[in-house]
Amino acid sequence: MSDNHRSNDLNREKLQVATDISERQNAEGSLLERTDFTVNLIESLAPATFVIDAQHRIIIWNKACEELTGMAASTMIGTDHQWKPFYDHPRPCLADIALDSGFDGLAEHYTTYAKSTLVEQGLRAEGWYKQLNGKDRYILFDAAPVYDRSGKLLAAIETLQDTTQQKLAEEGLRLQSVALKAAASAIVITNRNGSIEWINPAFSELTGYSAEEAIGKNPRELVKSGMHDSAFYEELWETLLNGVVWRGEMTNRHKNGTIYYEGQTITPVKNTDGLITHFIAIKRDLTEQRKLEEQLRQSQKMESIGTLAGGIAHDFNNILTAISGYGQLSLMKMAADDPHRHNTESILEAVVRATHLTQQMLLFSRKKSSDKRSVDLNEIVANVEKFLKRVIGEDIDFKTAIHETPISVLADTHQLEQVLMNLATNARDAMPHGGALTVTTKTLSMSKDLASAHGIPSPGTCALITVADTGTGMDEETRERIFEPFFTTKEAGKGTGLGLSVVYGIIKEHNGYIDIASEPGAGTNFCIYLPLIDQVVEAKSSTVEDTIIGGTETILLAEDDKMVREMTVAMLTEFGYTVITAEDGADAVRKFTQQNVAIDLLLFDLIMPIMNGKEAFDEIRKVRSGIKVIFSSGYAPETLRQKLTLATGAYLIAKPSPPNELLRKVRSVLDGDES
Repeated sequence: MSDNHRSNDLNREKLQVATDISERQNAEGSLLERTDFTVNLIESLAPATFVIDAQHRIIIWNKACEELTGMAASTMIGTDHQWKPFYDHPRPCLADIALDSGFDGLAEHYTTYAKSTLVEQGLRAEGWYKQLNGKDRYILFDAAPVYDRSGKLLAAIETLQDTTQQKLAEEGLRLQSVALKAAASAIVITNRNGSIEWINPAFSELTGYSAEEAIGKNPRELVKSGMHDSAFYEELWETLLNGVVWRGEMTNRHKNGTIYYEGQTITPVKNTDGLITHFIAIKRDLTEQRKLEEQLRQSQKMESIGTLAGGIAHDFNNILTAISGYGQLSLMKMAADDPHRHNTESILEAVVRATHLTQQMLLFSRKKSSDKRSVDLNEIVANVEKFLKRVIGEDIDFKTAIHETPISVLADTHQLEQVLMNLATNARDAMPHGGALTVTTKTLSMSKDLASAHGIPSPGTCALITVADTGTGMDEETRERIFEPFFTTKEAGKGTGLGLSVVYGIIKEHNGYIDIASEPGAGTNFCIYLPLIDQVVEAKSSTVEDTIIGGTETILLAEDDKMVREMTVAMLTEFGYTVITAEDGADAVRKFTQQNVAIDLLLFDLIMPIMNGKEAFDEIRKVRSGIKVIFSSGYAPETLRQKLTLATGAYLIAKPSPPNELLRKVRSVLDGDES
């Protein structure tokens, strides 16, 4: 090869080398230029951004990172990407992320996971951390890998985004959502047209409708009871569409058909332009409150009746006493075939019914209490049987099925008779076209569980009275309310609504239980359970007509009611007694002073003007301590005993008393037989 050829080849090689060097230098310059551009770009980014190399060393730390973390770039550049002190924070992370807790968890996660896979795969995490200035911040962390064309890992770009305000807002909304769902009051949100968009569980509990059933419906489609007219809803919507909160009460219908009462507060919700977009209603179930209010009203009614009964008992019973007395005197003088006898008996029967009505009011007013004694339940039913036949009429077949052996209970005979009378009266009204009424007595073995369920104090054998009729029966709603005071299914003027309430009260006072079984068209059975006692003390029946024995003694009668006074005088003189009359207590003291020796017995009305019967008796007793007295009053004897401290020789009789009872009482006290 010639020198020229070698020279040309050498020149070409030199040129190639120079070219390679030049290209390499140009490439390096471009790389440097590109690197500076990237650094400047990252430095100028608003988000806090930093870059780590493949060895996990920080190579870029922009100003936003400094501002967010409080750590300068000079401190962070070249450091290993592990900042446990920086991220140390006890506040738990609320996000659903694969971290233990907060950024403290992120540091641990980063130590065990990030060095091997972070740069290659990238990472997104979030959590709370505390700045150097002590402020809490919620940070969203993103990491993305950077590769060259050959796929070799060069670096990772990572950002820290402060989302504290957004997170606090989310937590606030979440708290509100949890609170609304947990609220005891029913809450429903509707759009402007009234379609339901959201309900809480309490709404489902109140109405019976699930969210799936309610969403998209108007509340009126679900719970409207039909008990409010169109004007009610028009007023409601007019109020709401004017942007005013509506408060009121509604009667609505549960999904199962039952009626319930609710109190509502409905608030219009406006957007930023002031336009109404939604309504939020908060509902309270008022059903139990209504029941308590009704019970209070009933209690107030009963208190009023008690006050009324106590106020009128004296005068009303005086009237009944006069009617009953004159009626009995007339009846005594009538022949068995006297055409007026039936009319007189009807008058006396009306007196008995009026007396029972007074007793009912007194029972509610607590001015009448039970006079319980050991009695035979069979005897009570047998004694009242004749009277019940008259009450129910001839078109009803009345039967009794009496237990073969005595059934001993501790009871007030008159009150149990009243129970039977009220039940028989109800049965009669339930059989307007006739039917059958059966009263049964027997004993029943009651288990502990059954006794507890029926409110019987102790298990074992108990007495059972069953009053069964073949009448119209009752539906479930009526059965549930049948013992409520003033509740009646009878027409206006044909029932007080007190009868079965009195029955219930009497049985409860006797430590018993009353149950009812009835269906429409299938008649009604009342079952009365009473505790048994060991033995029965024989007592005279109130319906047995004892022989009335008169006398020749002198009685001082003090009675302010002229009609009662004249009737009593007529009755006592009819049976041989001499009667000295006084119009009040003071008059009685004067009459006794004048005729002390001749007077054998005092018969005083307790309530009289000027000086009452007790005051007059106290004055007379100063003159003659052993004198005997019978007090009469429209108040029950039990109440009088509580109010008065009676001396030996003082006795009580309640008005109105049948003449026969008063005559027997007078004879018994005079003879010293009264205990």
